[in-house]
Amino acid sequence: MSIFSSSAIAAGMPSAVIAPHEFDLPLKFKPISEFVEYGYFNSDDRTYAVDGSTSKGPDGATYVGISKLAYLASLGDRLGYEIEALVPLTKVAGREPNDSGVGDPIFAPVLWFKPTDNTTIGADLLVQPAWGQSKFSAHNLVVTPTLFYDANVSHVNVDGDIGLSLPSSHGQAINDVKDPAETAFANVRVAYALTSKWSPYLSADWQYTGKARDGMDNAINNSRTREFAMGAGAMWIPFLASSLSMSYSHALSGANVVQTDAVYFRYVYSW
Repeated sequence: MSIFSSSAIAAGMPSAVIAPHEFDLPLKFKPISEFVEYGYFNSDDRTYAVDGSTSKGPDGATYVGISKLAYLASLGDRLGYEIEALVPLTKVAGREPNDSGVGDPIFAPVLWFKPTDNTTIGADLLVQPAWGQSKFSAHNLVVTPTLFYDANVSHVNVDGDIGLSLPSSHGQAINDVKDPAETAFANVRVAYALTSKWSPYLSADWQYTGKARDGMDNAINNSRTREFAMGAGAMWIPFLASSLSMSYSHALSGANVVQTDAVYFRYVYSW
């Protein structure tokens, strides 16, 4: 379901890796296993200042791959659940430190309801313990409740989610931050099925992070961030149990964050 990118992964909008039909979940089905590979490449050439202006960024690029395994089962004619586990791999290239490693894993229970055959609403709870390598860990527990929806009307598919990341305190200051701030985010995908195999789509992603607090419980100046990005892509369905999506997204506005200038992909295989 929703994929939250912690601040430890540098550039990256929460859940921006989702693609069309992300939440188009099944109706009256036998148990399903699923493998999903998400990924993105972000050019870190530009950054937003506090006032929203852009300037030269840290340079280089951030590469992130997120592997997901999931089990889906039915709880009735219109109710279903999913258990999923995700592991992110990150590489920062073209600048110092030039490094790669495993980020904090994510575990999530998911519950959904289908009011009609062509609509889905649901919720998930992403739990992200600080089990990743030190350079790519948030160093605290992050819990992210999310609401999601999906609707199919003729050839049009609309997908989206809204969530709130709730990080725990570090206990002691790390890089001058003791209490990281909450992050609110929302994502929308609108696709049009040209054929049974090809669907171009538009994307919109938004995030807002409040002020963090230091070891003296004071708000840290200029720690608040925000960003809004839009993009376009296409989804290909080679056969019923598989799909491949790719898109490009660029930030339109932001503050105090590396600018999104990213290519995203998603591969799904179900059995």
